[in-house]
Amino acid sequence: MKSITSKTILAVILSMILLGVLSTALSVTEFLKYFDSNTKTNTEMISNLLYDEIETLKGKSLNYAKLCADNYKIKKSVLDKNQEELLAQSDTILKDMDVDFIIITDEKGEAIVRTNDKDKKGDNLSSKESIKRALSDNAASGIEKGDDIRFSVAAAAPVKSDEGKIIGSIYLGYDLSNNVYVDNIKKRYNVDATIFLHDERINTTIIQDGKRIIGTKLKPEIANIVLNEGKNFSGNADINNEKYFTYYKPLKGYDDKIEGILFIGKPISELSTVKNKLIIKAALFSIALIILISLIFIYWIRMSIIKPIKTASRVVDNISKGDLSEELNIKSSKDEIGHIINGIISMQNNLKGIIKSVKVEAEGIESIVQNVKDNIGELNSNIEDVSATTEQVAASTQETSASAQEMAATSHEIENKVKLIVENSTNGEVAAEKILKNAQKIKENFLASRNRAYDIFNTNKNNLEGAIENSKVIKQISVLSEAIMEITEQTNLLALNAAIEAARAGEAGRGFSVVAEEIRKLAEKSKETVIEIQKVTEKVTKAGDELASSSKQLLDFMAKDVDSDYSTMFSVAEKYSTDAKYVENLVREFNSISKELLYSIGEMSKTIDTVAKASNEVAGGATNISERIIDVNSKSLEILEKMNSSKESADKLLDSVNKFKI
Repeated sequence: MKSITSKTILAVILSMILLGVLSTALSVTEFLKYFDSNTKTNTEMISNLLYDEIETLKGKSLNYAKLCADNYKIKKSVLDKNQEELLAQSDTILKDMDVDFIIITDEKGEAIVRTNDKDKKGDNLSSKESIKRALSDNAASGIEKGDDIRFSVAAAAPVKSDEGKIIGSIYLGYDLSNNVYVDNIKKRYNVDATIFLHDERINTTIIQDGKRIIGTKLKPEIANIVLNEGKNFSGNADINNEKYFTYYKPLKGYDDKIEGILFIGKPISELSTVKNKLIIKAALFSIALIILISLIFIYWIRMSIIKPIKTASRVVDNISKGDLSEELNIKSSKDEIGHIINGIISMQNNLKGIIKSVKVEAEGIESIVQNVKDNIGELNSNIEDVSATTEQVAASTQETSASAQEMAATSHEIENKVKLIVENSTNGEVAAEKILKNAQKIKENFLASRNRAYDIFNTNKNNLEGAIENSKVIKQISVLSEAIMEITEQTNLLALNAAIEAARAGEAGRGFSVVAEEIRKLAEKSKETVIEIQKVTEKVTKAGDELASSSKQLLDFMAKDVDSDYSTMFSVAEKYSTDAKYVENLVREFNSISKELLYSIGEMSKTIDTVAKASNEVAGGATNISERIIDVNSKSLEILEKMNSSKESADKLLDSVNKFKI
């Protein structure tokens, strides 16, 4: 059978594991919510940053276009339509201003030079909104689509002669359809990026089968939200059969017309990998923390609960075997354990006091009984003497009655005999007084002993009953076990509900279902452990009840048998005192009669009839005295038997008490 130490430690470990699993599950759930929210926020933030960069590019391209349009060499070359010079200057601008392309047109919008296709010239570009506005003497910048450069952030500024006449335009900017642009985004922010021209991908970092998925279309439902409604879209979406967390933002050109879409996204698989790594780190940290807390908690339980209980259990076991010598040296606390320890200490001290008192009183009773036996033996001896004297008196009176006439002749001899009778009666009177004093002394001793025993019994009875009542605090452990049992049942129910919810969630809740099942198993194990604790508590309670029963039997023995013996002894002493007083009165009367007899002898000569009659009366009185003395002797023998019985009871009580080791 497992000890309460192992059961308590197992319960603590299981509780900590259960608490750790629940707290970890809750933490993971909150972390996943935070991670998803943070992912959405970061994606939106990156998208807004890129959008702001595009706006910045608009301003930069416009400033660069104006700056180039004011360049004297460019003006002259445009006026002369010197293509070679313009190409040279355009190459310099590309290097210095870090733009992707430059197109220079004449006043009709026909291309003179273009850096993106140097052999192509003469085509009319006046339909481009930027060039159109520049030739109308309005420098402008914006997002535009085109044939040679499909999608760009560009600006155009008019080129004027010295007289202020528009002689052409300079058009420059940044190519958004270039993969370098989206690759830089991925390198900077570690996200996938795509530029849409309307709903078509014109450049992207997403690769499938070794190729960028350029030319593929955006899903119609998302295209409708972004292109038609002009709203941002954030959420999960399938891109070529792979799930992404996405953010789509419309790109607006001139007059707020939506020309394309900026996409920022992250594969769900990559996010899951990151989340799993973070979850594993958090779980490891939680496990380490739970182990540390468990060790601290187990040490605290061992020192403050288990150690005192084991020590108290050993002391109680020794008490049940009669050994009260071991002291319970445990620092008392103010909780239930402290109450139990204090109750056991109080009970142990009270038992020690009772047993010591019983030993002393039992030895005192034995001494009193021996004293009574000695007094009764002396009383019997005196009674025998009185009986012998009485027989002599009876014989003398009979002889006097038979020889009444001889009494006259032998009056002197009778006078001597009567003197002897007077002397013996006087001695009998002294012995009777001594017997009466001894009887009264025995009665007083019995009464004092009984009162002292009652006082000790009542005092220690209250203390013992209080100690037994305090030991019932052990039953509160059963109440705590029931509370733990209710908690495990509630945990089991929560685990069942969690499993049901996980089943409803389908594939996404499979992992949580496993956790719920483990929680349910832990709850079942906790329940089994609590049942074991309840069994141990029942045994401890039973031991306390048996101790209480033994103490009650001891109290009942004191209350019934010892009290009954005291009452019997007191009754015998009462009877002995009454009989002694009776004997004293009888002997005093006999002495008086003897003196009268002595006086009568002096008058014997006057009348023989009077002497004979007096002799007959003395003979009858002597016979009565003899009968009374025989009765007194019988009563004293009965007292002696009671004293022997009391001594046997005292010896039995002393033997029972001597079984206890103090």
